[in-house]
Amino acid sequence: MDTVYLGVITLLRSALNAEPLKLPEDFDWDKASDLLYRHHLTGLGIQGAALCGVPRMHPTITKMTLQFCQSLKTSRLQMQKLDEVFALFEANNIEYL
Repeated sequence: MDTVYLGVITLLRSALNAEPLKLPEDFDWDKASDLLYRHHLTGLGIQGAALCGVPRMHPTITKMTLQFCQSLKTSRLQMQKLDEVFALFEANNIEYL
């Protein structure tokens, strides 16, 4: 198995089981962060990295934290807009699911 995938699985397993695990020796953080981001798993990846003993100031962890915060901001803005749309539907007696 590719060390990127093995490392990502290790990070996720560590986060989900709340236990530190050993990452592969030649783990490519840049490729892993891209993979985690594409699959919306950045938050779990950060949590797993912390449990595995990776410093919070590691350059890729810093990048992943920024990506995660930007995703949260986007999600929150979308939810606010959705609330506005629902309020408009209700104000105009429009049924919706």
